[in-house]
Amino acid sequence: MIRRAEAQDFGAVSRIRESLALDIGRLSNAIYRLQIQRSGFLLPDDTSEEEFASTSDSYELAEQDNKVLGYVRLVNEQDISEHEVAYWYKPEMKAAYYADPHAYVAGIGVLPESKGQGIAAELLKAAERRVRAQEIPWLFSEIVASPVTNIASMIFHEKNGFQRVAIGRPREVVGIRGFYEILYAKQLA
Repeated sequence: MIRRAEAQDFGAVSRIRESLALDIGRLSNAIYRLQIQRSGFLLPDDTSEEEFASTSDSYELAEQDNKVLGYVRLVNEQDISEHEVAYWYKPEMKAAYYADPHAYVAGIGVLPESKGQGIAAELLKAAERRVRAQEIPWLFSEIVASPVTNIASMIFHEKNGFQRVAIGRPREVVGIRGFYEILYAKQLA
């Protein structure tokens, strides 16, 4: 079952985030990097319970037998500023990305033991329905490309109709130097 998150879902969402969080201290370990590139990861997140409660409506949850198995978070603001984009693969997408209203997938996470069951795809479909209902024509998402590449997320997005539209400039994010991402887009309207 897919449903909107509520404030009391903070613990379940936090457990999923923690189970998938990139361990920055282990990035120098080649075996660790290979494992997370294949399985996928989320950037560390320090969202507090209060912050979650005020933004819980931006989350859709996958639940089975009263257990939260995964989530997708949608936000309405652009994450990459114009000066942080290094190159537009599809220059015509620049105006669409910086337009309002805007919809951006700020994360999809599924418990490791629940992967491979189509949960992420169902969450993405729920997010797409929500964005379509708001009459927003494009859904955007960013995939970490350096210093470690989220290959699993790239494959997932491309398999689900997203296209690469831009690449960001290297910068520091969550204590990671040389971090950059690839911006993906999917047309919904």
